[in-house]
Amino acid sequence: MARTTLQADLADRKVILTRDFNAPRALVWQAFTDSAALARWWGPHGFQTEIVENRAQAGGQYHFVMRDAEGNAYPVRGHYVEVTPPERLVMTDDCSCMPPEWLQEHAAEEMARGEPVLNTSVTTFEELDDGRTRMRMEITCPNNRLRDGLVKAGMNEGWGESFEKLDAVLENA
Repeated sequence: MARTTLQADLADRKVILTRDFNAPRALVWQAFTDSAALARWWGPHGFQTEIVENRAQAGGQYHFVMRDAEGNAYPVRGHYVEVTPPERLVMTDDCSCMPPEWLQEHAAEEMARGEPVLNTSVTTFEELDDGRTRMRMEITCPNNRLRDGLVKAGMNEGWGESFEKLDAVLENA
């Protein structure tokens, strides 16, 4: 079966990513929620990810640290708002983990007011008739300035590469 590429769309305050995987929904769900599986595919090519914490339940926290080939650390933190196996994940993403220069350029107003810089993502997993799974991730940002900053920082490309790595994990499961 041919692989599907990532489809990325922009809407008001949103980035919407859609990707089909050649695996059943239960397996894709596990890859998104199981710490050992996440560590194998999360992050762009050339990155390794340490799962510091991952409590995939409503109210549970997650904390991942991606490291590039030079050892630079890129933390990812937030919490699970809703976990409905194997259909839907709702999570926050704390953008205050972004590099200081990114925060200064894209979130200075929020940081000056002491406001959290949180995105919310709603990820759904649709079982397709042919045993594949359609994943749809809708990321809502507080404003378009933050959305555009994440896109400019390479978020869409990073997710695309992560999903390519996920393909390999699913093929070998």
